[in-house]
Amino acid sequence: MRYVNDGLHPGGFLTAVITNDLIGAVTRADRWNLDALPSIVMFMLNAMPAASIGSTENMEQWLRLVIEAREREAAKADQHPDEE
Repeated sequence: MRYVNDGLHPGGFLTAVITNDLIGAVTRADRWNLDALPSIVMFMLNAMPAASIGSTENMEQWLRLVIEAREREAAKADQHPDEE
């Protein structure tokens, strides 16, 4: 999932699911996602880091952490060997 690995903000439906907004998830879901909602939730519980789900605060903090980690890796890659 690009949200977990890359720090990309998900769309409205997935944001609602990730942040534990049941009303938002159900009202934003298309027919297929509505049918799949129990499976999506089980996937999240089993495959996603607990710190990345459950509330808006968790989601925003996760996004910051992933983006900061990516920036640190990019900075390391940009360093010259004699700068280490």
